[in-house]
Amino acid sequence: MAVELIEVSKAIWNTSQQLDTDMKTLLDRAKNSAIKEKTYRMALAKKIMTLRAEKVPATLIPDIARGSEEVSGTKFQRDLSREMYKSTKELLKGREAQLSSLQTLIKFQKDIEGNG
Repeated sequence: MAVELIEVSKAIWNTSQQLDTDMKTLLDRAKNSAIKEKTYRMALAKKIMTLRAEKVPATLIPDIARGSEEVSGTKFQRDLSREMYKSTKELLKGREAQLSSLQTLIKFQKDIEGNG
């Protein structure tokens, strides 16, 4: 039984280390997402101003601006960074559940050994 307890303890330690790494990754992805959002909004504003200066009808400007190659490329990057952030959040939730399960295993094992 002691060997299993040691193995579970190692798994808890490894999972907590992975959680630390994942938290840093989440922070990096949050920053990246904010930067991509800023880049997209700046590109969109610049394109809108250019289209206004070219006397494009106002009702067409939003669609034309968003559909332009430079703006749609920054929007793609923004959306991709958002999804990467969301997936990292989900990964963290999974790791936390894994850690909780391992801690429960240790508790049950200690209860069994204490009552046996």
